[in-house]
Amino acid sequence: MCEAVVIHRRIYPDALRLSVVSDESCFEVCCQASSRRLWREIKLGDLISALGKWRHANTDSAARCGDVFAAVAVEVREMRHWGVQRCIAAQKRLFTRGERAPPAAPVQAPKAALCSAYGAHEAHGGGDLAALSKRCEAVADLVLEVAGGKDVLNRGSGVVDVAGGTGLLSLALAMRGVRCTVVDPRSSCGCLPSRARKLARKTGAKELVSARRAWFGGKLVGADDAFKGAQDEVPSVTEDCELVRESSALCALHPDEATELVVDTALRLRKPFVVVPCCVFARLFPHRRLDGGQVSSVPDFLSFLQAKHPCIRKVQLPFDGANWALFSAAECGERRDDGAEVDRAHSAILQLQSPVLRTMLRSEMEESKSNRVKLQPDFVEALPQVLRFWYGLPISVESFESAVKLRKLAEYYDTEQLKSLTIELLLNARPSASRMALVLESLSFEEHLTGRAWAYLEAHPRELFASSAWLRLSATTVADFLRRDAVLCREPALLRALARWARAREEGTTPRRVAVPEDLLRLVRFENMSPAELKSAAKPCLTPEQYVELLEEVSGATERREKRRAVRDRPWRPFRCSCCGLDVFVLAESGLPGDGKGVVTADGGAVPECRRYHPGFKWNVLTCPDHNGKCPTCRRCSALRWSCCQMAESSIGCRGRQHEWHEAGSKSGWWEEPPQKRARGK
Repeated sequence: MCEAVVIHRRIYPDALRLSVVSDESCFEVCCQASSRRLWREIKLGDLISALGKWRHANTDSAARCGDVFAAVAVEVREMRHWGVQRCIAAQKRLFTRGERAPPAAPVQAPKAALCSAYGAHEAHGGGDLAALSKRCEAVADLVLEVAGGKDVLNRGSGVVDVAGGTGLLSLALAMRGVRCTVVDPRSSCGCLPSRARKLARKTGAKELVSARRAWFGGKLVGADDAFKGAQDEVPSVTEDCELVRESSALCALHPDEATELVVDTALRLRKPFVVVPCCVFARLFPHRRLDGGQVSSVPDFLSFLQAKHPCIRKVQLPFDGANWALFSAAECGERRDDGAEVDRAHSAILQLQSPVLRTMLRSEMEESKSNRVKLQPDFVEALPQVLRFWYGLPISVESFESAVKLRKLAEYYDTEQLKSLTIELLLNARPSASRMALVLESLSFEEHLTGRAWAYLEAHPRELFASSAWLRLSATTVADFLRRDAVLCREPALLRALARWARAREEGTTPRRVAVPEDLLRLVRFENMSPAELKSAAKPCLTPEQYVELLEEVSGATERREKRRAVRDRPWRPFRCSCCGLDVFVLAESGLPGDGKGVVTADGGAVPECRRYHPGFKWNVLTCPDHNGKCPTCRRCSALRWSCCQMAESSIGCRGRQHEWHEAGSKSGWWEEPPQKRARGK
């Protein structure tokens, strides 16, 4: 592996050769794989790292001048580590002292991506002063046409000519009566050629042209600095600068690295602009993407810039080289004024989508006077999605809770399309106890959804009691749940769940006495509970007087004061395996667990297999060759294995038992205990 700086490069049909300089010597790096890709990525002055091997015979000696390093992989460590002038000076110093000079390339190097779109013409057009003036006049005419005349362009600080060089484009605009400022980092910024200066003095355009040596937007890392005065401290001009902020338009003819920055600045400041791109600089801007691929050609670069805003247009100008211009008139891009027109447009769209908002914004209500709509706290999180939907943009609903909030907001603002969309999402979602509880709490106005939620919770009360959604239910919803006759759960389990709900609502209650609200306690059907169930479940929730009265009514010692209500019971029979302690329920009254039909566990899942066992015996296989199984401290001598399967003594069984079921109804109330607290066998 070696690191060096590239001072010369040549491309052949099958390889790319780089003349490089390291701290020790000057040698060549030969890259045979992906030579054309490396030609685009590696430039003069780059610090590269190559992985491969040397081709000289003495492999133990250090690299000598003129040796060749065959690289299998090359990586750019730092762009523009050396300046171009320093690389040229190194070439002259090394290749004129008798060192092996790089041979002439037999195949013409591929042109850069910027030239591929223009055939034989150079990207910058080339030519003499007359050709340069022709290009500048074409761009100046386009700037006047786009902005709407010189009166508009002379507002503020005038036109900013980005990367204007000597100022020929600014001179062309000044000849048309427009004030311009050239912004360029080179020392020749605004220094017109002699013939152009004479023309400017004669016509009086010199007074309209000013220059400011600066980097537009700041200097980029790896930007071209092969010009006189590149090492000088040059300031930067950003969009916050008064020159740019108060300008009337931005224009740039072949601005190189600043092309995209000019477009972005004009869009943010809502300024008209004209830009003629020339170079792509894909190596400096690897983040540019178009249709999933990197932007590496001029046509792709034009499409990439034009996709930034729908108001950007493209036109071909009448000169050679890079002659496609992108332009945008005023009032495009982002808005930075008071936004009155935008507010009126938003108000019209909101009134079109919601009758409620139409009434608010057109009547004498407070919203119409202040032009503001106050939101409920529950709607703040869902509002961005609703606004996207109202503006016709696609929305993504990532959770069931988000769909419930959108449905509630759609009902509040009476948006029919959003109503149908959210109802479809809620109906297609997989039901669960927590989701159905959320529907009951938030969407009580939707009869179809609430009916579906009640039906699910009546069939799955244990899932509801085990979830955290049960503790978040309001007292009204809990009361409605206790009034229902179709709940598939006995009264002791309901009472324990109610006590858990009340304990979560009130802090500081003692474990022996749970303060359950009286109105909810009256909905529990104590008359359907046995004395044993009253003692285990009802006694912690009642006062001593209430407990004694209920105990007398249940036992028949006193007459019932109220009419007996319907019994909420399980439609299944409980069974338990005497071998593994598994609890199951048989849904059919006459069925048995062994039939395999209508059998579920206490958690509602399928019945697992019983405990496994080994039918053989344990023995020592005497596999220790040192002690022959007679050493008491050797692990291999004392290790036991099962004779049936040769597995270790601590392994699980190799065969499964059959469940041995017996009906567990004799123990009253055991099935109401939480599944995780039940005995699972020894």
